[in-house]
Amino acid sequence: MDLDLTLAALGVFAGLVIAGHGARKALAMFGGPGLAGWTKGVQQMGFATPRSGRTSRRGASSSEG
Repeated sequence: MDLDLTLAALGVFAGLVIAGHGARKALAMFGGPGLAGWTKGVQQMGFATPRSGRTSRRGASSSEG
């Protein structure tokens, strides 16, 4: 039972660390760049980013049937 508790505590700790990192990057918490800054950084690295409002293919219907 001690091993189960240890592994659960480790999982919670790891999840909080990862959530804190994501909040810093995407939500501009704790001095992070925010979503706009993150997007700019990704573009500077040469990666393509999706354009706002253009997530569906051209001519595709939003409802199937």
